[in-house]
Amino acid sequence: MVSEYLNGSICSPGPDLAEKQAELAEEISKATPSTGPVVLEIAVMANSYADVQRLFEGGAPPYSPHGTLLLTAAMFASRSTD
Repeated sequence: MVSEYLNGSICSPGPDLAEKQAELAEEISKATPSTGPVVLEIAVMANSYADVQRLFEGGAPPYSPHGTLLLTAAMFASRSTD
């Protein structure tokens, strides 16, 4: 199974996911921790480590109204590869 993942035959994120993440990253780069309660969640969905770090260090809550940030990442990736 690991070799199938590594060669891209299963669970490989496609160009749609990268495009969506790039769009989110562009928007979240303008956000501050006071923008709203889900800014850190959006940074996680955007796969933008720099924004996650910046927002977290700026005081954004390390949780989401929708659950944990790990759950957010998993749910977003799952919907984007359907």
